[in-house]
Amino acid sequence: MGLNPITTTKKIKEDYVEYLSSMFFFQDKDLMNQAKKMLGEEGKFVKGPFIEITQPFIKGKNLMELIANGVISEEFFALKNHFPLERPLHIHQETAIKKVVEGRNIIVATGTGSGKTECFLLPILNELMREKEAGTLTDGVRALLLYPMNALANDQIARLRDILKDYPYITFGRYTGETEEEQKKAEELFYKTNPDVELIPNELISRQQMRKTPPHILLTNYAMLEYLLLRPKDNEFFSGENAKHWKFIVLDEAHIYNGAKGTEISMLIQKLKERISHYQHNHLTCIATSATLGGGKNARKEVAKFATDLFHEPFYPDDIIESKRVNLTNRKIHGVKRSSKEYTGLERTKDNIALYSFLKDDLNVIQLQEILQSEPQLLSDLARKFFVNENLSNQARLEAIVQLVNLCAMAKEDQESMPLLPARYHVFVKALEGAYVSLYKKRLLFLDRRKSYKLPDGNVVVTFELANCQRCGQEYIVGLTKDEKLEHADADVDIEGMNRRKPEFYMLSKPEEAMHTISVDDDELIVVGSDKAKEIATDEYILCTACGHIEQAGKKRQTNCCNFPEEKYIKVLKLKNC
Repeated sequence: MGLNPITTTKKIKEDYVEYLSSMFFFQDKDLMNQAKKMLGEEGKFVKGPFIEITQPFIKGKNLMELIANGVISEEFFALKNHFPLERPLHIHQETAIKKVVEGRNIIVATGTGSGKTECFLLPILNELMREKEAGTLTDGVRALLLYPMNALANDQIARLRDILKDYPYITFGRYTGETEEEQKKAEELFYKTNPDVELIPNELISRQQMRKTPPHILLTNYAMLEYLLLRPKDNEFFSGENAKHWKFIVLDEAHIYNGAKGTEISMLIQKLKERISHYQHNHLTCIATSATLGGGKNARKEVAKFATDLFHEPFYPDDIIESKRVNLTNRKIHGVKRSSKEYTGLERTKDNIALYSFLKDDLNVIQLQEILQSEPQLLSDLARKFFVNENLSNQARLEAIVQLVNLCAMAKEDQESMPLLPARYHVFVKALEGAYVSLYKKRLLFLDRRKSYKLPDGNVVVTFELANCQRCGQEYIVGLTKDEKLEHADADVDIEGMNRRKPEFYMLSKPEEAMHTISVDDDELIVVGSDKAKEIATDEYILCTACGHIEQAGKKRQTNCCNFPEEKYIKVLKLKNC
């Protein structure tokens, strides 16, 4: 019957919390107790299991029909091993292809596993095939696929390699920080990282090669695109004969480009458009994909405006393409209401069709389908809605609903059909964002990212990023000094070996050693931790726990750094060579 979602989730939680607990070893017993309490909170780091049903997508036309109707090129016959011509597309894929062929900008807002890639890849390949038919498929970028991280670009390049090995007329290349300058080194790296893969001639793998003959499909990330636009040696992508044919900009995972990052990407796309506008012959089509944008008709205007602002191109609510699924409960029946005991033993049956006949008119099954069609449910919440008239414990009710879901996942009308309840479980494990601490008056630990903390009286104080020695538990705060303020050392993407300031580490004193009052000429040295402190620390600093003001001890101190009482100051020791 597969994994039990209840026991599996319990084991995942226990193991993960044990792992996180091993990272927290503080000398400060109060901080240690706070960490243990938070790690043990129900649902804080592990939540689930959730149950979701995945109704089949509504089908549309197949590629053969689109070819026959003149929507796409007959050249797709060459790729029939990768895109079966007679297999129906999802209706959202068909819609996307038609809109892009018409020159419309689109937002593909469909879930994971819905075939978002085909929504932009098929029309891009079609455009290149049309050029091949017309004899105009020369060097130069037609489509830019922009990814937020190299891993996603690497996945896509592998897929393009597999598809286009059967269509050598279309060239493609990935230009990121990992791309080698020289062809020989690029080939060595390729075979080292892809030992069982043949290098095909239409995959361009070095920077030199791509500058000489820019690929039709260029994959990169936004940080590298900014470099490409700045460097004169990369002009070949954006100017002259090679820049005449730009046609598509595709932004993958567009939902992450909000706030300041969204503004940055919007300006970058505008720079790109201005750069190629002097040479470009084609209308530029913009495509955004996301598994989390969308959200129904009420959100369409907002999503369209978001994309319009991002690309500086018109998007309309009708340009948002969402998936459509088959309604599993589109029927009116007089069903059978069964107790939990009536399902016992059924899981041993090997006749899935007989099981389907038994369950298809079951009112519990129909209720399951109706509830889960609207949205995924936490299993514990779902279980409370079933078998309410039976005298069952919470655990027994959970086990009963798991048993019913398992039976529905087995039941099929015939061997080719979808299960009666195509369900799957999800457990969400939250990554630890770090540890943060408020030091004002008392130490308060946080295990979620934050830069400030609101006191009970309404005043706001800063928080500091916390680190600890894995051997002895000594606590440190980590940050960067800017204008005599200790701020969080938020890491930026390191591109092309750019130098970044190293974070500074400051050893915290014990709570009883905190400074309640400080005079300007106070130069007393607080010895923190063991005798080793003097060896690894350099200078003593005075830190304001309210606003983060920091300065070297013994120097003339700014006594009015903020409007909090004087007991806000503590002494810290800055570590060497950090």
